Amino acid sequence: MRRTCGHPRPGCAASAAMPGWPKFCVPMPNQIIGDHDGIGMKSPGKTIHTRLLLLLAAVAALSIMGLLGLHLLQQRQIAAVQGARDQEFRGQFGRLLALHSATLASFTSDYSYWDEMVNFVGSGDRGWAVINIDAALPPAIAYAAWVFDPQFALVYGTDVENGADKPLAPPLATVELRELLRRQPFAHFYADSPVGLLEVRTAPIQPSADSARVTEPRGYLVGARRWDAAHLASIGQSADSRVVLESATAAAGGPEAGDEDRGRLRLNLTLPGWNGAPVARLGVYGNSLATSIWQSQLRQQLISYAVMCTIVLILLRLALTRWVERPLQALARGLEAGDERSLARLEAANTEFSGISRLLRDHLMQRRELERENSERRLLQTELLRLANSDPLTGLANRRVFRDRLGKQLQSAGGTGAGVGVLYADLDLFKAINDSHGHEIGDRFLQVIAERLQNCARSNDIVARFGGDEFLICVDSVSDRSEVEQVARRMLRVLAEPVRINALEIRPSASVGISYFPDHGHDADTLIVRADEAMYRAKQRGRNRYSVFDLAAAN
Repeated sequence: MRRTCGHPRPGCAASAAMPGWPKFCVPMPNQIIGDHDGIGMKSPGKTIHTRLLLLLAAVAALSIMGLLGLHLLQQRQIAAVQGARDQEFRGQFGRLLALHSATLASFTSDYSYWDEMVNFVGSGDRGWAVINIDAALPPAIAYAAWVFDPQFALVYGTDVENGADKPLAPPLATVELRELLRRQPFAHFYADSPVGLLEVRTAPIQPSADSARVTEPRGYLVGARRWDAAHLASIGQSADSRVVLESATAAAGGPEAGDEDRGRLRLNLTLPGWNGAPVARLGVYGNSLATSIWQSQLRQQLISYAVMCTIVLILLRLALTRWVERPLQALARGLEAGDERSLARLEAANTEFSGISRLLRDHLMQRRELERENSERRLLQTELLRLANSDPLTGLANRRVFRDRLGKQLQSAGGTGAGVGVLYADLDLFKAINDSHGHEIGDRFLQVIAERLQNCARSNDIVARFGGDEFLICVDSVSDRSEVEQVARRMLRVLAEPVRINALEIRPSASVGISYFPDHGHDADTLIVRADEAMYRAKQRGRNRYSVFDLAAAN
């Protein structure tokens, strides 16, 4: 933004209001946005919007060409596969009808080839029939069944609605039945009935030992399935088609096609009666042809669209790389590495990102300042944490940290059964060192003592300065008191070595009190107090020694 100018500018609030003042120009907000010399973005000749419109026009042209090619390909493909698909659908539907009839065929075949069925023809045991024949109809999806003796007299009849009390009449008269079964024992035909069209299958009743089915029939089993709306819907659903059933006379030309059936495969099937004469006709409007063709067309479309999408993606990639990715990479380098040269080049490129690059320069300066402040804040926080948790003179843990960590170790030891020892050390005659040599020498002396205590303790032990010339050591995970006393003896031996500060040599000593968990207490404060009492008992006995707290003596 220009701060001054050599002449008043139109719209300048300062120049218009006070013409006698120096000609300082303060841009208004609308001038800042529209001024090409200010912070506002550049207005290049070709914008991203114009370039994207050109790209979309190219994509639209390619799409139209691809659709025209697909349309021509579809027409040729439909003409080529029409005949083959019609024949294939006929075969598929015929196999589907056979599959739907398989349960009825299995019922008549299995139950007629059975010794108990042979005995039933002779006995006519109604209870056996109810348990074996009536119960078998629903699983076989059969509606009715009839059992005849060798002279074609009805032994038993039943259906799923009325049972054996009032069964449906047999599909054929006795004369017709005799004529059919003597000529063709295993028959399959269709017949009209009071409940609608029936699919009928017959089988001769023979002993189980007659695996070849060549002996004289002991009777005949006839099973029927009702072709109602539910059965037709099941066939249509399996064939993905619309199935229509009409009488043989009304359907001589086949069922009439509705608007929803236009363009679908039309198939007419004749359902024969017992003598071969048509009983009904089955009209099928299948989706097999359309589905197969459109699947093939879809594959071609996917390939074509994949090619077109690949071309579009390549064009978009090139456009985005040139107009978006490279400028954004320059912005990213400027932000991440503080590379102001990348921002300067982007600003000079006269693109939509030029104004952003100027704003990022100010952002980089603010970020550097924030990073500096954050670094100083982190250092300050680290120092405050160190001062809160450690002794400022020796660097050891302070009284609060020692209590907390000792409490946690006592909880852990209570669960494992291990012991914990607390050593309370007080330097002998330290006041005389301060009075004779000054506090500076005394502070240096305490630092040396702290370093020695830290070295003689184990790696998992806690060493803390409790205050003044008093130190605490927590000896963790010990099996008996001897380990704690061993640490105390090592401490006295190390502390007894002379301390040399400048030209001064000091021979220190200390009195150490010991308390032991769980014998002397179960909490941190009790163990510290009792270690302190044991330390005073060591001083009373002549200093430079350790003393274990005596609970009996204390009581």
